[in-house]
Amino acid sequence: MYDLSIIIHTIRTHLLEVLYDSICKSCNKHSFEVIFVGPFDIPLLLLEKENVRYIKDYGQPTRAVQIGLLNVTGELTCWITDDCFCYPNTLSNTVDLYNKECVETDIVGMRFFENPEHYKAIKEGITTEEQPVDRLKNHPDSYWYAGLPYRNLGGVKPHWGIACLFVMNTHILKMYGGWDCQFEYMNHGTHDLLFRIQKNGNRFFLTDYDVFVANWYEGTTKDHAPVHYGQTYDQPLFTRLWHQSNNRGQIDIENWQNYPEIWERRFGQEKPCTYKELYGKQ
Repeated sequence: MYDLSIIIHTIRTHLLEVLYDSICKSCNKHSFEVIFVGPFDIPLLLLEKENVRYIKDYGQPTRAVQIGLLNVTGELTCWITDDCFCYPNTLSNTVDLYNKECVETDIVGMRFFENPEHYKAIKEGITTEEQPVDRLKNHPDSYWYAGLPYRNLGGVKPHWGIACLFVMNTHILKMYGGWDCQFEYMNHGTHDLLFRIQKNGNRFFLTDYDVFVANWYEGTTKDHAPVHYGQTYDQPLFTRLWHQSNNRGQIDIENWQNYPEIWERRFGQEKPCTYKELYGKQ
C-alpha cells in the first residue's frame, strides 16, 4: 500500500512530465501513486512508471476524480490540478502533519498559490522552486474558511474549512461517497464533500505553507470557459443544498455513473484525441 494516492484530472498532458517530477521532489519521504484521469493519452515516459496509472474518461471533472478515487490504493488520498507545480518537500510535510496531528476522520487542507507568472518561471527554470515572500497577499487566511464566502448560508458553519486541495484518510473519503457528481466542477463539489464530513464534527487542519503554485486563467480565457460555466451552473445548486441545515452526509460512491460519458461543455459530442486538436497551442 502506498502512503499517498494522488488523483489528477487532466486535459493538459503537455504539462504532466514537469508536474510528476515536482511531485517526486515534493513527496520525497513517502511512497505515492499518481492516477491520471482524462480524455488524452499521457506521455509514454509516465506510463512506464510503476507508480503511475492512466484512466481514459471524457466526463466532467467531478466524474473523472470520482473514478480515480475508486482506483486508489494509498492509505491517504489527495487530488491536485494538472496546471500546478508542487514545491519541494511539501507533500511529504503534509503527510507528516496528518500522521502527527490527525485521527482517521480529520482533514488537512493544503494552501496553494495561484500566480501564472511564478508558475511559468518555475516551470521554465527561470526562478528557484521557492515560495514567494508575498504569497499571503494572494490567498490570506480567511480564504480557506467558509466564514466570508458562505456567510449567508444557514447550513454552513463559518469555521468549516474550504481548501479544495486536501489530504485525508482514503477509507473515510470513500465511506462518505467521495464527490457528488451532480456538481460539474471540483470547487463546489469539494466544498460540499468537506461540509458533509465537517458537519459531523470532524476536524479541519490547514498547512501554514503553500504546497503548490498553480497557473490560472481568468473567466473564459484560453481553455477555462467550460470551468467558468460549470461553476456558474454549480453555484445555485450548492446554495439550494446548503441554504439551511440539512441531512447531507454519505452519498453513493457509484453516483458518477449517473452522469454523461462526455462533458459537453468542453467536448460537445466529439472525442478529440489530443489537447492540441481541441485548443491548438496555448
